[in-house]
Amino acid sequence: MNGRGRIIGIKLYRDYFLTGAAISKSILENKGTLRFSVSDIFNSDINKYTSNYLNVDLTGREKSGSRFFTLGFSYRFGKQSVKSATKRVGGNNDDQQRLKGSDNEN
Repeated sequence: MNGRGRIIGIKLYRDYFLTGAAISKSILENKGTLRFSVSDIFNSDINKYTSNYLNVDLTGREKSGSRFFTLGFSYRFGKQSVKSATKRVGGNNDDQQRLKGSDNEN
Protein backbone atom coordinates (compact mmCIF):
# COMPACT_ATOMS: atom_id res chain seq x y z
CA MET A 1 0.00 0.00 0.00
CA ASN A 2 1.23 3.41 -0.84
CA GLY A 3 -1.74 5.49 0.33
CA ARG A 4 -3.21 5.78 -3.17
CA GLY A 5 -4.91 2.38 -3.32
CA ARG A 6 -4.02 -1.28 -3.54
CA ILE A 7 -1.78 -3.10 -5.98
CA ILE A 8 -2.97 -6.38 -7.49
CA GLY A 9 -0.64 -7.87 -10.08
CA ILE A 10 0.48 -4.98 -12.27
CA LYS A 11 -2.60 -2.83 -11.61
CA LEU A 12 -2.88 -0.04 -9.06
CA TYR A 13 -6.52 0.23 -7.95
CA ARG A 14 -7.93 3.46 -6.52
CA ASP A 15 -9.72 3.44 -3.18
CA TYR A 16 -13.50 3.50 -3.18
CA PHE A 17 -16.36 3.34 -0.69
CA LEU A 18 -19.55 1.34 -0.29
CA THR A 19 -22.65 2.16 1.72
CA GLY A 20 -25.41 -0.22 2.73
CA ALA A 21 -28.48 0.01 4.93
CA ALA A 22 -31.12 -2.24 6.46
CA ILE A 23 -34.40 -1.91 8.28
CA SER A 24 -36.25 -4.55 10.26
CA LYS A 25 -39.67 -4.86 11.85
CA SER A 26 -40.92 -7.32 14.47
CA ILE A 27 -44.21 -8.93 13.49
CA LEU A 28 -46.50 -11.77 14.62
CA GLU A 29 -46.39 -10.85 18.32
CA ASN A 30 -42.56 -10.58 18.26
CA LYS A 31 -42.17 -14.14 16.93
CA GLY A 32 -41.26 -13.01 13.43
CA THR A 33 -38.93 -10.45 11.94
CA LEU A 34 -39.13 -8.92 8.49
CA ARG A 35 -35.87 -7.38 7.22
CA PHE A 36 -35.16 -5.31 4.12
CA SER A 37 -31.60 -4.39 3.16
CA VAL A 38 -29.74 -2.83 0.26
CA SER A 39 -26.02 -2.94 -0.45
CA ASP A 40 -24.02 -0.31 -2.37
CA ILE A 41 -26.79 2.31 -2.21
CA PHE A 42 -24.86 4.84 -4.33
CA ASN A 43 -23.66 2.21 -6.85
CA SER A 44 -20.08 3.30 -6.15
CA ASP A 45 -18.38 -0.11 -6.38
CA ILE A 46 -16.35 0.81 -9.47
CA ASN A 47 -12.77 -0.39 -9.58
CA LYS A 48 -10.63 2.19 -11.38
CA TYR A 49 -7.04 1.25 -12.06
CA THR A 50 -3.84 2.34 -13.77
CA SER A 51 -0.93 0.24 -14.92
CA ASN A 52 2.46 1.32 -16.20
CA TYR A 53 4.40 -1.79 -17.20
CA LEU A 54 6.94 -2.41 -19.97
CA ASN A 55 6.09 0.73 -21.96
CA VAL A 56 2.36 -0.02 -21.74
CA ASP A 57 0.22 2.53 -19.95
CA LEU A 58 -3.29 1.36 -19.11
CA THR A 59 -6.19 3.11 -17.47
CA GLY A 60 -9.46 1.31 -16.95
CA ARG A 61 -12.47 0.62 -14.84
CA GLU A 62 -14.19 -2.57 -13.81
CA LYS A 63 -17.82 -2.63 -12.73
CA SER A 64 -19.50 -5.72 -11.37
CA GLY A 65 -22.96 -6.12 -9.95
CA SER A 66 -22.79 -4.81 -6.41
CA ARG A 67 -26.20 -3.33 -5.60
CA PHE A 68 -28.43 -5.99 -4.10
CA PHE A 69 -31.85 -5.71 -2.49
CA THR A 70 -32.68 -8.38 0.07
CA LEU A 71 -35.95 -9.16 1.80
CA GLY A 72 -35.74 -11.69 4.61
CA PHE A 73 -38.09 -13.26 7.09
CA SER A 74 -37.19 -15.16 10.26
CA TYR A 75 -39.50 -16.90 12.70
CA ARG A 76 -38.69 -17.91 16.28
CA PHE A 77 -40.20 -21.28 17.22
CA GLY A 78 -40.72 -22.56 20.77
CA LYS A 79 -40.49 -20.75 24.06
CA GLN A 80 -39.09 -17.24 24.07
CA SER A 81 -37.62 -17.56 27.57
CA VAL A 82 -35.01 -20.04 28.69
CA LYS A 83 -35.06 -21.55 32.16
CA SER A 84 -31.88 -20.84 34.12
CA ALA A 85 -29.42 -23.69 34.39
CA THR A 86 -29.25 -25.67 37.61
CA LYS A 87 -26.03 -25.53 39.57
CA ARG A 88 -23.97 -28.67 39.25
CA VAL A 89 -21.26 -29.71 41.63
CA GLY A 90 -19.79 -32.35 39.37
CA GLY A 91 -20.04 -36.13 39.21
CA ASN A 92 -22.91 -38.17 40.58
CA ASN A 93 -23.55 -38.75 44.29
CA ASP A 94 -22.02 -42.26 44.33
CA ASP A 95 -18.76 -40.93 42.94
CA GLN A 96 -18.75 -38.02 45.38
CA GLN A 97 -19.29 -40.33 48.36
CA ARG A 98 -16.59 -42.76 47.17
CA LEU A 99 -14.09 -39.94 46.78
CA LYS A 100 -14.86 -38.51 50.24
CA GLY A 101 -13.97 -41.83 51.86
CA SER A 102 -10.63 -42.10 50.09
CA ASP A 103 -7.55 -41.36 52.16
CA ASN A 104 -5.27 -42.13 49.26
CA GLU A 105 -3.38 -38.88 48.53
CA ASN A 106 -0.51 -38.67 46.06
